[in-house]
Amino acid sequence: MVSLDPFANATKQVNDACDVLGIKDKGLREYLATPNKVLRVKIPVRMDNGQIRNFIGFRSQHNNDRGPYKGGIRYFNPEGGVEYMEREVMALSSWMTWKCAIVDIPLGGGKGGIYVNPKTEKLSDGEMERLTRGFAYKIFELIGPGKDIPAPDVYTTGREMTQIMDTFSKLNGNVYAPGVITGKPISMGGSLARNVATGLGVAYCVREAAKAIKLNLKGAKVVLQGFGNASTFAGEYLEKMG
Repeated sequence: MVSLDPFANATKQVNDACDVLGIKDKGLREYLATPNKVLRVKIPVRMDNGQIRNFIGFRSQHNNDRGPYKGGIRYFNPEGGVEYMEREVMALSSWMTWKCAIVDIPLGGGKGGIYVNPKTEKLSDGEMERLTRGFAYKIFELIGPGKDIPAPDVYTTGREMTQIMDTFSKLNGNVYAPGVITGKPISMGGSLARNVATGLGVAYCVREAAKAIKLNLKGAKVVLQGFGNASTFAGEYLEKMG
């Protein structure tokens, strides 16, 4: 049983920040804390055994005042179930807003996900593609260059991003739209540094924070939570910094 509500946590963080900034307007606090839109979709997928399985997916668009919504799409099945995942996606979209704002990137916050674990459920490549394209079809009207730009996240890679881009382009009148997604393979117009970018960005932030508190990184210790793509490269680059 999961007792933590990630969106309640994100909302508390916003309210705590408002307290520090002296923002008392309840309407403004609510505006800053809650998503502009949360879409919940049902994705019917024909599995390899011929049966139809319905998956639940989400896209949360938190805030686009500073630029297009930006945030990854994850395939995961948290312990708390579908309702928990919806709250998690809402929280993650909020955190994307503030991450972009803190480092002055002209983007807003978004996040998406499908309640599924491809690894433990052993989805085939065909099932994964049908699921990904089905999700892209369902969120087509929400995403687009300059509008809402998804990216890879947990259990999604450049392969899934290419499938989303291809599906979007077909639905968009067969107009090639590489800007609808980031995290594409280099051969499809992706960035050379994409695989390391998140972890490297974390390392840069730690470096600048260390400067601010006059902490010498030489010989310092760092604690990593998890060991996925972001954490792996963050640890690697922090090690190089000392």
